[in-house]
Amino acid sequence: MRLREIKNKINLTQNIFGVTQALELISAVKMKKAVKSALGSRPLARKAVALLIRLCAYEQSLKTEPFYCRSRKTKRTLALIMSSDRGFCGLYNKNILKFAEQEIKGFEKEGEIEIMAMGKKTVNYFKKRNYKLKDVFLGVDGYANLEKVKPLADLLFKYYLQNEYQKIYFYCTHYFSPFFQLPRKIQILPLDAKKLEEMLEELAGESLTGKKYDYIFEPSYKEIIGQLVLRLMEAEIYHAILEARASEHASRMMAMKRAMDNAKEIIKELTLEYNKSRQAQITAEVSEITSAKEATI
Repeated sequence: MRLREIKNKINLTQNIFGVTQALELISAVKMKKAVKSALGSRPLARKAVALLIRLCAYEQSLKTEPFYCRSRKTKRTLALIMSSDRGFCGLYNKNILKFAEQEIKGFEKEGEIEIMAMGKKTVNYFKKRNYKLKDVFLGVDGYANLEKVKPLADLLFKYYLQNEYQKIYFYCTHYFSPFFQLPRKIQILPLDAKKLEEMLEELAGESLTGKKYDYIFEPSYKEIIGQLVLRLMEAEIYHAILEARASEHASRMMAMKRAMDNAKEIIKELTLEYNKSRQAQITAEVSEITSAKEATI
């Protein structure tokens, strides 16, 4: 390889290193904020899930089947799938989209499945595979605001009340650490006490099995239960979105760090190759000069 070609490769790799370093620093700042928000929302999520479990138990004690736990006659399932709007975040998008696709193929054997896409990567992924998208939500970062989550929760609640779907699932990514994030499935509706118990144990390491609670409702149970469940469902979705955003920024930061390390290694190897080639060229030039001098003697 010519010296000029090696030098050009070194310069190009150094430019890539500079870009990845900048992205890594930006992602680190965003990750810190996103993780703080996600961890800060966990107490609210724990309380919301615990209250939903208690409401299910309360209704069961009345020997009635809550409308938000009731099975629908339709065989249709709705899957809300959240990815990112941008790339350069390692396996974050691939893991959640592959996980959701495998689940969807299982649902297709039992009945009809419809997809609500959240994030450009979800839209592109399922459009390429000829899936019909019921709704599309872009600008994922904006959903870190609870006010923007409310219309989404209202829409899901409306679909369920109108008996359009038997079950509604939310596919997102749960944050554990900067090095580890895991795709997860949350059953939004109908509420399932057993699955809620599992979620509570995951969030707080506690269980409400066997505990009984009595509630006094004002003005009346029927008048407030619908709005109460909706608000608790909003908190659950909001928390899941914050966890996904923390996972995205953590995954992007680690991906950029790995890219930086690879760029460093490539620059080191190219520099060594450049020095060897340069040394060989100088040796050849010296040999030519010596040979020419000896020929003139």
